Order: sequence, then C-alpha cells, then structure tokens
Amino acid sequence: MLRLTLSCNRISWIALFWLCSGLLFASEDLVLNEEASPGNLAASFVYISDRTVASRKQALALPPDRWQKLEHDIFNEGFVGSGFWLKATIRSDVSLEQGNWLLVLNNVLMEELSVYWQHDSEGLLLELVDFEAGQFAKLPLQGRHWLVPLTIQPGQSYTLLVHMKSFVVSQMPASILPVERYLEHELLVGSLLNMAVAALLVIAVVGLLLALVYRDIGLFYHSVFVLGVAILHASLQGLIFHWLWPHWPWLHKNIAFLAIVVALWAGVMFTREQMSSPESHPMFPKLLYFFAWLQPAVALTSLLLPLHLRWQVNVLYLLSSVVTALVMGFVNSLRGQRVAIYYTAAMTIFFIGTFLLALNKLGFIPVNVYTDNLQLVGSLVGSVIFLLSVNERVNQKRLAKRAVKQQALDYERVAHETQVQLLRIERQTSEGLEQQVHARTAELERALQELKTAHSDLQLAKAAEEKAHLEKTRFLAAASHDIRQPLHALTLLVEDLLLSTPAQTAETVRTGLRVREAVDSLSALFDALFDLSKLDNKLVRPELELIDLAQLVSDYGERIQPLCQHANTVLQVDIPEKAVMVMSDRLMLERILTILIDNAVNHSGSNRIGLVVSVSPSQLRLSVIDHGIGIAENDQVHIFEEFYQVDNEQRNRSRGMGLGLALCRRLVGLIGCEITLHSARGQGARFDILMSRSPKDTATESSGRKAEGAQPTLCLQDKLVLVVDDDVLAREASAQLLQRWGMSVLPAADGTEALAVLGEARAPEFALLDYRLPGSNGLELAKAIRARLGSKFPIIILTGDLRLSISEPDIRVLSKPIRPMRLRAAIQAILQA
Repeated sequence: MLRLTLSCNRISWIALFWLCSGLLFASEDLVLNEEASPGNLAASFVYISDRTVASRKQALALPPDRWQKLEHDIFNEGFVGSGFWLKATIRSDVSLEQGNWLLVLNNVLMEELSVYWQHDSEGLLLELVDFEAGQFAKLPLQGRHWLVPLTIQPGQSYTLLVHMKSFVVSQMPASILPVERYLEHELLVGSLLNMAVAALLVIAVVGLLLALVYRDIGLFYHSVFVLGVAILHASLQGLIFHWLWPHWPWLHKNIAFLAIVVALWAGVMFTREQMSSPESHPMFPKLLYFFAWLQPAVALTSLLLPLHLRWQVNVLYLLSSVVTALVMGFVNSLRGQRVAIYYTAAMTIFFIGTFLLALNKLGFIPVNVYTDNLQLVGSLVGSVIFLLSVNERVNQKRLAKRAVKQQALDYERVAHETQVQLLRIERQTSEGLEQQVHARTAELERALQELKTAHSDLQLAKAAEEKAHLEKTRFLAAASHDIRQPLHALTLLVEDLLLSTPAQTAETVRTGLRVREAVDSLSALFDALFDLSKLDNKLVRPELELIDLAQLVSDYGERIQPLCQHANTVLQVDIPEKAVMVMSDRLMLERILTILIDNAVNHSGSNRIGLVVSVSPSQLRLSVIDHGIGIAENDQVHIFEEFYQVDNEQRNRSRGMGLGLALCRRLVGLIGCEITLHSARGQGARFDILMSRSPKDTATESSGRKAEGAQPTLCLQDKLVLVVDDDVLAREASAQLLQRWGMSVLPAADGTEALAVLGEARAPEFALLDYRLPGSNGLELAKAIRARLGSKFPIIILTGDLRLSISEPDIRVLSKPIRPMRLRAAIQAILQA
C-alpha cells in the first residue's frame, strides 16, 4: 500500500531564506549504484505539456526529440493552469543489491498526480499513483514528501512517467533512495527541523511577551518578523497542514505567501526602529517609510497576477528591500554603532538567501533535495543575531535612562545643597529683610497715597475737560445759530434788493451781485469753519443706518436740479433700477454731494454734470463727474488740503476759500468710505466715493429712476405762505423775498402767534418755519399746524443746526443761511409733491 504525504509549496521560500543549488540543466539517465545513491531525478527529467499529449500511451510513444530538457526549468516559472508529463530513465548497476526503494517527490502542492512505472521499454506499465482533482482533500496524512514505493532489481532499466498538475511549483527536487536511507534521513533531519521551528516560535512568543511588558516597539516588530518566519517554515515542513486542510483550502494554498507579507512588513518596521538614531543619515527614515507603505501595495497588486509572475514581482521587491536595509546597516556600522553591526551581520545572511532565491525564481539556478532545509538554519541564525541587535539597542536605551536618572539625581543633589545654602542665608538675613519689608511697606503706602491724589486730580481734570467740551459744544451750537441768522437775513435781503427795482443802473446791479457773492462766500466760509471745528473737537459722530443709496441720490438730484438750472448746468442722474442698500449717514452723504456738486457747478467750467451710482460685487461707487477744465496732476496731490485752491494764488474770494474738499475728505473718512480723484487737464474730473456693500443688499426695485434734464418750474404767483421766525430781521427778509416772488405772506414771531394767524386768515399753501422758537421748536409747531390743516400740509423748516434730521413726511429741512435760488427750488419741489 502506498504511503503518500503532501509536500509544502516551495514558493514560500520567498521569505528571506537560503537557497543553495546543485543541479545541472542537462538531461541524462539516472544510474543507481552503491556510491551514487540516493539518485537525484531533477537532472534526468524531460517534460512535455499535457496540452499536446493527452494520455500516457501517447506520452510513451513520443520520440525522444519531442521531449524537452529542463535547461529552462519549468519549475522556475510555476504551473499556470496546465499539467505536465515528466519522464526519466533509470538504470540499476549490476552490483546494486535488491531491496525496497522509494520515489521521493519534494516541494509540490498537487491538484492531480499520476505515477507510472515500466520495466524495460517493452514491459508492463504499472500505475502506482492516480489521484485526480478533489481526491487530495480526503487524504489522511500530509507531510513534506510524496513517497512512492518502487521495486528495483540489479542490472535493469526502468522508465518513470509522472503526470502532474499543481497549484504552483518553484522547483521539484525528486530522488530515488532506499527505504532505510530515507527513514534515517527523516528521523535525523525531521527532528532537527522541528526543533528549529519550535525555537523560532519560542523566540517569537517570548519576544512578544517581553515587548508588551517593557513596551518596546522594536522588540515587538522583531517578534512579529520571527513569528512570520516560523509560520512560513512550519508550513514548509508540513506541520500545520492538518489544521488547514481541507477546511480552509484557500488559506492552505496562501499561508506561505501571507507569512512572507507579514514578515517583510515587520522586517521593514524593525529596520526603522534599529536604524533610528541621531547619527543615522536623515534620508534613511523616509526611505523606510516608503518601503513600509509600498510593501502592502505590492502584495495586494500581485494577487491580480498569475502565480509565477506574482512570486517573481515579490522576490524582486524583497531583494530591493534587503539590499536597502543592508546598505543602511553597513553605513551605520562604519559610524561605530554596535546595534548596526549586529543588524548588518544578520541582514548579510538574509541577503545571501534572498539573492539565491531571486536567481532560482528567475530561472537561473535550480534547487535539490539535499539543500532544501538550509534556509531554516539560516533563518534561525539570522533571527538570533537580530535578537542580539535588539538586545544591544535595549541596553543602549537602558544606559541612556540610567544616565538621565543619574543626571536627575545630580540635579537633585545640587538643588538640595542650594536649598540648604538658601536657608542659611535666609536665617542670616531674616532680620535685615524684615526691616527692609517694613521700609518698603511704608514707601508703598506713600506711593499709594500719591497715586490716590493723582487719581483724584485726574478725575477733576477729566471732569473739567468734559465740562469744557460741553461748553464748547453749546458755544458752537449757539454761535452757529446766532451767526447763521443774520447771514440768512442778509442773503435774502440782497436777493430782494436785486429784484426790488426793475430799472436799476448797471453799477447798482454790479454792486448788488458783488454783495451777494460776498455773502455767499461768507456763508460758505462759516459753514466750512463750523463743520471743521466740530470735526476737530469730535463733536460730530456718524449716525449709521441702512439706506437705499439709489433712492437718496434720486431725491437729492430732484432737490438740486433747480440750482443747476439757475447756473445753466444740466444735471444727469444715473442710478440702478434696483435698490442699493448701504450702511451710512444720510446727512453726511448729502453734505458731501453738496460740496462736490457746488465745486463742479462753480469751478469746473462745465455745463453738464453727472451723478452716478455704480455697483460691483464687492463695493459701491458714488461718482460726481464734470466735463470741464480738469485738474492738473501736480495739483491733485494737494487738492484735499485745507485752504488749497487751484489757480487762485490771489485768493479771490469769489472762487471759494479752499475748505470744501478738505471738509469732504474728513466727512468721507468719518463714515468709513474712501474718496478718489481721476482727472487730467482739459478732460474734466471724476470724484468717486467708494463704500463697501451692505450684507443686507436686496434685489427689490428702487423707486429711483434715471433723471435727466430740467424739471418743470411751478409758478409761485398768489401763493399764500405762513412765515414763523422769532428773529425780526430774518422774518422780514424772508417776507420781502417771498413777496418779491409774487407770494402773499402771513408773518408770525412764535408758535402762539402763528396759530392765531391761522384762525384769522385763509389757509396758506405751505409754511416756512424757523426751528428755534420761543417756548417750543419748529417741529412741534409743524405738528400743531398739521393738526389743523391736515397731515399732508407741506412745511419747510430752516435751521442753523446741520445735524437736525426730521423723518416726518412732506417736511423739508434746510440749513441756514440758504441761497435764494435753493429756497425757491425747495418751495417749488414741496408744492409739486
């Protein structure tokens, strides 16, 4: 009865092990005699694929020239889905004693196996083994070899015919030897191999336990590496096949490959730990990280390749990793690192085995049955030397910790001695320190008292400053009102004077015009000076609100249109059709526009002015554009300075005081905007006010639309107006000018008189009120008037306070002093509304 044992897949030799050679590629008959036995069949086999020959009869009938020699050994490439017929001729010497012989097939993981034995070329063909696919799972015994008993007589010739299909084959050493010789060999070699595998397992398990106890990651990687090597050799020796077969056939086929992958990854990480020292080359850690991440990728990718290509790719990668590690160890060994010396010695052993393995896998050298166990010895020796390297690194860490501990003890001793000296000094100087503490305490108390006194003085100074600030505020408000009242009256009287006599002489008209220009200049000067004074004293603070810039510009354009018409200037307003929301101060924006429009009307020499609102994703731009004489580049640098004027070295008052643009720049900065100038000589000028967009910008339609050209002028003839002002001069001047325009006037000095006048006369068309009135103000009087005449009754309030803002509908607020044409334009606008 045949006793067969399944050999392990010798592909698994990829894992860093020895591989020695001893075969010839030439095919020849095997001669058995007492000196040459056991016979090695690997050099005597010829082969042919079963795709060409389907049966044993066809195989035996083939002429010798059809068979192929193993010069390019098929077992170096692996079987890939087809079987092979193998044939060898064996001749026994006449001196050979008759006995029991064994055919030993090594290193084959079979799918199908048939063995035929023929005595002479004409003898009967005996079928010794016939296992087809699926029958191997039922085998009760597995081991390192397939054993086929043979009967060999002296001086005879035999033909051995083998048909086989395999999962994968790296080499197939095969021998014919006596049963006694095989048993002696297996008893000795098998025991030693089992002891070597057990030693590797003990090293791995003990190393893992010590790594967990001492928390040493390098020892952990070494133990995982040795464990992978131990599992690999256990699979090669058939020690764990009965655990995996037939329950996990896939794992049975790939256990060696998985063990190699784990061992290779652990070896790379172990190298990283062993070579990580300040003296190592800085490129080494990066290179090891590269191999650590590349190895799993190579292993996973190679699973998609045919088996023979898979192992060739992994062997080349293994060889490159070992060469890299060997170079690192050699470089660090030259620097005198004992850890690297041990590491390099062990890696040299693995390099030799890996190099020979690569030659075998690429088909350059074969393997024979006598050297197939040397890799286990090399693995055990290399693992022990690696363990010496780990021990040296652990000793170095222990010595480093001991040095640190000793250094800490030295520091502690020095600290203790220093503390003793400090205590001695403290005892010696305690009395002196106590006296110094008392003296220092007294000094601190005096300093604290001085600080309290200084704080009290500071509070008094702050209160005085606040009082002065408040008085300055009241003074500026009173001065502004008191000065604006006579200026307002003077402005109206001059206009009335020019309109009073139709047949005035040219000299009288010229004088009146000069007086009006002087009054206008004085009014503008006072406005600018008061505004600058308030800004300098920080009395003006912006009142930010969410406003529709398009609507504001549209309304302002309607109000300023009559003034532009009087100056023979066309005002073109260009605004978006949708609302343009911005956080800003409404009054300051209108003041800025007034300054820029006045400059364009009076000083640009242009008869066409543009007021444009432009929208971009990040900001808004409000532009005042003229097409006049422009501003030279050297003047643009100083144009926003106080009292600076272009081409007015004689300080002609009719051309202004040079304060408008300075005030404009201050106001623009106060509301968080930016003003820029774009101009050139003879090409006009464009002043841009740049402001950031509001996050509440909406897409609603704005009520503003493009306005261009003149508005229709409303006739003021026979209109009845209520004029209320406590200043006699201002009231009379207003009445005279309004009457000059053809209107009838109901004058009153305060609110009481105004209400009484309303009860006696017919209802007026509108009311012109001063804001500051005895016992009340213009807004309160306006509400009382509307209570009698209706909530839509049009009212204009004149005030000297530039900060006054009234949100009541159909109430227009104008600042004193006001130009007559602006007053007339406001009256026409409110009556039209």
